[in-house]
Amino acid sequence: MPLTRTITNPSAAEFGTSFRRYRSLAIGEVRQYLRNKTLLFMAIVFPIGVGLLVQFMGESDQVGSSLNRTAISMEVFLLITLMFVQFYSVLSMTSTRRDERVLKRLRTGEARDLEILTALATPGAIMTAILTLLMTAILISCTGDLPRSGVLLFLIVIIGIVISTALALLTSAITANAEAAQMTSLPVMVLAMLSQSPLRSALPEQIQDPLSRTPFALIGDLTFIEWTGQPFDQNADTSASGLASTIDQATHPLGLLLVWGAVLAWAAVHYMKWETNR
Repeated sequence: MPLTRTITNPSAAEFGTSFRRYRSLAIGEVRQYLRNKTLLFMAIVFPIGVGLLVQFMGESDQVGSSLNRTAISMEVFLLITLMFVQFYSVLSMTSTRRDERVLKRLRTGEARDLEILTALATPGAIMTAILTLLMTAILISCTGDLPRSGVLLFLIVIIGIVISTALALLTSAITANAEAAQMTSLPVMVLAMLSQSPLRSALPEQIQDPLSRTPFALIGDLTFIEWTGQPFDQNADTSASGLASTIDQATHPLGLLLVWGAVLAWAAVHYMKWETNR
């Protein structure tokens, strides 16, 4: 009678166990997120509402102006979404879980640090992805303006979620509780708002230059490149830009954004504060 031997892959088994732990944690975080009416209101109404307000504040028959307005609407939407849906929700939940000693209990159990942190980011990430698809569909249906590639927009959202989550985890280290998050979140939110392309272009050059290399400014530039083929320029003719030009324009800011994402993710994992302040 022949002997049979079952060959198992330890790495696959370990990954499956890790994913099950993450899934359980993420489901719990999503349920908690859905119970927070304030976060839900900010997520569902605020980003799309402000983005559409920007879109329909002015009308123009010029193609370049129309594309610029659509890009501005999408940029404003993305920055608000990354701030109020991803950044603030992760900051608030992390500070609350740490203050209640939940993070410490999870960390002393079977769950790994990365599983816990990824679960905290999951509700906002899901909401951000859904809202981005919805906003993109609304803009396309209302204006007829299409993204140049679609892939670039996908990368902007993914890297933006990573950066916003990392900044939230780092900010939580100086945040005593969920109430204090309203104050400690202000520097990051002010940076994001100043990074909007039209506002940034009105600032003095001494401020524009360093500001243009920050993560949110890069997200704004890439959003404009995705819709118009180039960074923000109020008077530029954007109708002739092709896919090759779009890729060429996006290479440098996308590379910088990836570096920001990697550095901030590493810093968040290593400098995340797990112990309560009490």
